[in-house]
Amino acid sequence: MVLNLKEKCSRGKLDLFKAFSKVKVDAGEIRRLNRDIEDKHKKFMEALGLFTALRIQIIE
Repeated sequence: MVLNLKEKCSRGKLDLFKAFSKVKVDAGEIRRLNRDIEDKHKKFMEALGLFTALRIQIIE
């Protein structure tokens, strides 16, 4: 997704109106991507905590 956003930005020159519209669309895509990353990070950290707790339990 990041590469697609970068590619969209690098395509030909847009007139001023199209450029502003594009910024709004890209900002929305970036916010969605950020939410997805935060959600996946939260799930990863929860799984890591559980894994660590289980490993400690095994060691003890």
